[in-house]
Amino acid sequence: MSVRLPAPLLALVLGGCAYTIRIESIPQPALVELPDQTRVTTPGDATVRWAPFDKQEIRVTATGYRPLTLDLRAKHVRFARYIKRPFGPVRSEVQLILVPTHGPTGTWSEADVPD
Repeated sequence: MSVRLPAPLLALVLGGCAYTIRIESIPQPALVELPDQTRVTTPGDATVRWAPFDKQEIRVTATGYRPLTLDLRAKHVRFARYIKRPFGPVRSEVQLILVPTHGPTGTWSEADVPD
């Protein structure tokens, strides 16, 4: 016995969906490289495409701060989060706090610690 999926469901599962996410950072501006290699500056909106078995990592950089890589699949790009709400666009918000670049371990002073 074989299982047949309706064509729209099959297209959704295989083709993926596009979602809008809001990306904010401390400090602003920061440069965000999306999974499709496009770049946006924070704060800003980005369209991310969810597809099965596809990477959803973003890389965030700012001058004077350590680079950050974040996997959006962990919390931000999940199908259940994007069920249409009655009002407004479907979206998720990603807030990032970058760590300043510093010397080796043990070289921070109290003034270097971010608030």
